[in-house]
Amino acid sequence: MDLTLHNYNFSLVSAVTPDYVPKLEWCLPTWTIKPQFKNKKLYLFHHGFDNAKEKLNWVLEYFPNTKMIYWDMEKYENQRELMLSVFVLGSSKYVTEEYFCKLDADTYFTDSQNVFKKKDFQWDLFSHRWGYTKPAWWINKLDAFVNKTEWSGDKSNIGSKGHKRIQSVCCLHKTEFVQYAAKLAGDRLPVPSHDTYLWYLAEHLSDRSWDSRRLFKYGVGHNSRLRSIREGVCGHQSAWNPKLNKELTKNIQIHITDGCNIGCNNCDRCCGVAKSSEHMSVDQIRYFIKELEDQKHKVNRLDIIGGEPLIHPDLLEIVQILKEYKSNHKRCKIRLSTNGTVNTDLFLKMPDCINIRNSAKKENKKDYKFEAFNVAPIDLEIAPSDVQSCSIPWRCGVALTRYGYFLCGAGYGVARVFGFDIGIQSLKECTPDRFYQQKKILCQYCGHSRSIAKRIEGQKNSPTWEFMIQQYKKNKPKLTKYSLE
Repeated sequence: MDLTLHNYNFSLVSAVTPDYVPKLEWCLPTWTIKPQFKNKKLYLFHHGFDNAKEKLNWVLEYFPNTKMIYWDMEKYENQRELMLSVFVLGSSKYVTEEYFCKLDADTYFTDSQNVFKKKDFQWDLFSHRWGYTKPAWWINKLDAFVNKTEWSGDKSNIGSKGHKRIQSVCCLHKTEFVQYAAKLAGDRLPVPSHDTYLWYLAEHLSDRSWDSRRLFKYGVGHNSRLRSIREGVCGHQSAWNPKLNKELTKNIQIHITDGCNIGCNNCDRCCGVAKSSEHMSVDQIRYFIKELEDQKHKVNRLDIIGGEPLIHPDLLEIVQILKEYKSNHKRCKIRLSTNGTVNTDLFLKMPDCINIRNSAKKENKKDYKFEAFNVAPIDLEIAPSDVQSCSIPWRCGVALTRYGYFLCGAGYGVARVFGFDIGIQSLKECTPDRFYQQKKILCQYCGHSRSIAKRIEGQKNSPTWEFMIQQYKKNKPKLTKYSLE
């Protein structure tokens, strides 16, 4: 029978503790963008939860066929050994499929390429290439284990032993092989590392085999730091994660004006190349605060930005409205970003609750090196599906403008010039799908894309931008204003 890739009988296996839940919340949704993984059975081992079923129930939204298994061992040195042992001792006991793919809780995917090829299923172990074992004494201990001799070696050598092997962040296992390895190990692995142990057996036993490929070229991402995971997930067009929605709307940039007295080169609000003196109205600010209150939506930070906020004629009234909001929401921080070159007397009138971020620019500093924002990836023949967007959305938050909510302030800069009437008109409509639709449109014109991001001196416009800037000067696009109803 000619088995296609998707018909191979394999499942997914992962493990989580309470500390890893935030990482899993970011990473697990991206597993579904791989066609190979989307409808697979997931074995999720867990330890340390008071009520695992309740706290991990969200996993079923992505993998309805999930088997949650409490994992413990009679003997283990630390949490690391406990949770890594599960991929041999636990998987051998519970997995019934012919193969399984082990995924770390902090492994994520950035595109829909197939990770494993048909030929990869011929091995006992298949994963990403790696180049060392750490600590090096593990190899000596495994030598003794395989040769059935006692080991009482020196553990002081914690350095690395360089050699070809595999890294198991996304690793394909033959279940029968893992069951054999578990039987050899008994109730405890000889070294507290499942991938070192399995690789060693596959390398040194004559009837076992392993192979590797650079899987990171196939949209596999991995990082133990939550910040880096967020950036990795958010930084790719196809790796959309609904959790991003919560992160975005925790921080909101209120873009109160497009006007600016400097208009720096490569400004990502296009204050120099597409000048405008339009402002948000005080009524729009009041409506925004009403939205927050009506929906009981708590924000961590509100940023007053532009343009140059200090040229807004009603700035003090806007600040007073935000001050009143903060009086009822003590944890909310309010910041104002200014270039520091205009209306500096207003600084003295700002309430103490407003944190002023003054870049202290001067007219002759407008030629600082900035990323070439007005360079469109599509002009460099980068396909929309290959555009790698940046981390600005989750770092800075969404932008509220007089034309509604945008994924980020830079995205609003694109929409304003190109005439993309895609502003979201209410906070309750700020859903992952709506932001993702904006992202697919805006990122292909944005010079912040990680596909091309490059700091330069002087203004630079790619052909598409040059054309749209000229069109803007002839006839400014009309967009739908942020609702007041």
